[in-house]
Amino acid sequence: MDMIVIKKKRIAIAKRQSLEKINEGMGRRSDYVKSGFINLDKPSNPSSHEVVAWIKRILKVEKTGHSGTLDPKVTGCLIVCIERATRLVKSQQAAGKEYVAVFKLHSSVDGGVPKVIQGLEKLRGALFQRPPLISAVKRQLRVRTVYDSKLFQYDESRNMGVFWVSCEAGSYIRTMCVHLGLVLGVGGQMLELRRVRSGIQSEKDQMSTMHDVLDAQWLYENHKDETYLRRVIKPLEGLLVKHKRIIMKDSSVNAVCYGAKILLPGILRYEDNIELNEEIVIVTTKGEAVALAIALMTTATIASCDHGVVAKIKRVIMERDTYPRKWGLGPRSSQKKILIAKGQLDKYGKPNENTPKEWLNSYVDYVVKKEEDIKEEIKKEEKKEADDDNSKKRKLTASADNSMQSDTASPKEKKKKKRKKTDEGENPTEEVETVAAESADADGRWNYFRRTPRDTITWSAPRIPGKMADEQLPAGWEKRLSRSTGQHYYLNIYTKESQWDVPDKPAEPVSSSGPEQVQCSHLLVKHKDSRRPSSWREDNITRTKEEALDLVKSYREQIVQGKASFADLASKYSDCSSAKRGGDLGSFKKGAMQKPFEEASFALKVGELSEPVFTDSGVHIILQSLLVFTLEQKAFLIESYFLKGLKVNGSWIYSIQNCLEEFIVEFPIVIVDRKTFEDNLSREVMSYFNAATPVFQRFPQVMLPEYNKHFIIPLANFKAATKISESSYRRIAKEASDPSDVA
Repeated sequence: MDMIVIKKKRIAIAKRQSLEKINEGMGRRSDYVKSGFINLDKPSNPSSHEVVAWIKRILKVEKTGHSGTLDPKVTGCLIVCIERATRLVKSQQAAGKEYVAVFKLHSSVDGGVPKVIQGLEKLRGALFQRPPLISAVKRQLRVRTVYDSKLFQYDESRNMGVFWVSCEAGSYIRTMCVHLGLVLGVGGQMLELRRVRSGIQSEKDQMSTMHDVLDAQWLYENHKDETYLRRVIKPLEGLLVKHKRIIMKDSSVNAVCYGAKILLPGILRYEDNIELNEEIVIVTTKGEAVALAIALMTTATIASCDHGVVAKIKRVIMERDTYPRKWGLGPRSSQKKILIAKGQLDKYGKPNENTPKEWLNSYVDYVVKKEEDIKEEIKKEEKKEADDDNSKKRKLTASADNSMQSDTASPKEKKKKKRKKTDEGENPTEEVETVAAESADADGRWNYFRRTPRDTITWSAPRIPGKMADEQLPAGWEKRLSRSTGQHYYLNIYTKESQWDVPDKPAEPVSSSGPEQVQCSHLLVKHKDSRRPSSWREDNITRTKEEALDLVKSYREQIVQGKASFADLASKYSDCSSAKRGGDLGSFKKGAMQKPFEEASFALKVGELSEPVFTDSGVHIILQSLLVFTLEQKAFLIESYFLKGLKVNGSWIYSIQNCLEEFIVEFPIVIVDRKTFEDNLSREVMSYFNAATPVFQRFPQVMLPEYNKHFIIPLANFKAATKISESSYRRIAKEASDPSDVA
């Protein structure tokens, strides 16, 4: 009997130990819960606020939030964010939604199911909506976009149907059902509604019920088993999987949590196709979300630069000091910590009565110094402004006296005075004139330019960190302090070029002629003397500069002879990360690339292939693709697209080749790589084509086989958008068989 009891105790101890190991491996439960979210299947009747409050009480947390309000009778996907994950609530509320609705029409429809489908198709695009009476928000007119819709089923005997809709956040499906009844001319209303997707989470992505949450918490509290709880609560990173990522070094993570700028040296890896002002996520090497940010550089710019601010922080997600601090570890900081520990400095690191003289002699309080400098500068400016006011008053009084004298003097006396002034060498036009600059400097105060008799301009440099103003420089130059070397250098404010030697000539403004930005593709071959002699193709590049040049020349010869396309060669042999996009760098402005590369890119004509170009990265060949069309070219492309399009079974079949030849004749350009040029041209046509896409009119349907999409464009809006001629517009409308548009 005793043996049986001992055996049972051993089994219980073994189970407890195994459970403790599982929980220890999974980490602390509280940390996991406080950084997670629940894809909840909201039940009918309780409001979204009540559901979130219940979950807060069940999980015993301090803060919860949801991704978008659902009416009490509506069921479906409601993303509930917990504690730290509530920082993502706003980004999830703005995400698109998908619904399945049951509607009822007030009477039968003459056309049956096809008529109902046609009515749903009309309710796509930008719609005017007023919230229904049952809604708790202010009932004012608003615009919401319906992306797509589909009729699942319609019962003609009961005048009831089910449809699916994908729409913008804040759309009211109840109002859409009423509008559907109005479009069909019979009236209608919504009977039932279920949300099947909210942002990135859908009802197929492990939805949990309120019972699941309650059972998971009970299982943890009574049996210390977290497995069920971890199945219900997902990590917050699951809401950000569609964001493009930038991976930071572990040494930079905590600095970002404290609000530091996201600089290029702190980045390990980044994703392709990052665009300007796009929302991205900053993550650690383990995949933990650090912050949401707005991109200030494209992928092409990041790949070609070695310094600069990559992104602007929008919302910090990670708690501070999750990763160790890596700043303040230098010899000066270490010495300061020792003095603080000994009591020879106060807790803020400032001197006290026990501070050694050696430290005081070498210590500079930059905060106090900055405040004193600012006060001195303000006093100088106030004195300068007072002197300027006095001089202006003296000039005004002198000019008034002169005018009074000139009015009273005779014409002969005026001529004598004028001749006397010129004889004595005076020139009334050579007065020094003070003109306020058009823009304020970094401190919010105005710079002043003094125009000298020889029309040269001396400029007082703005007071910003790193910029020195202790000597007079020629116009257009700034003296700055290098952070890396600690030496002074001189910056040309027009071309952004820098030099170590003191300039002796004024900088000339750059001519505004030529394009502001270009779009280029390139093929890069690195060599052992490159700035970074490694690539995605080779970890260690050993070829010489001459061998790299020979390779580039052979690739260029293949492209010119038509043996291979530029994109194919770049994707196979380019040592740049842009090889994944066929060498496409996207658009960039002056100052974004290395100087030799920039000069060669902006010197090329559209479709022209460069000679080999040498930079610090290696040897390039560059192909300029068409980026910016003029209004005339855009109108010609769209008009040519319609007039040259082939009408098959009532649909317009898009083919870029149909209008390319006519475009080349109208606007002569040199084309080296035809396929790449056609791809860029079709991309531009499609983007401009989508900009003119509206709703709510009768229109021809246009099909684009390359993109497997249908774009709907009413002719009246098309005419206004493209500014085509009246005769061409009538011809298009006639072929579209739309009498209302022709009239």
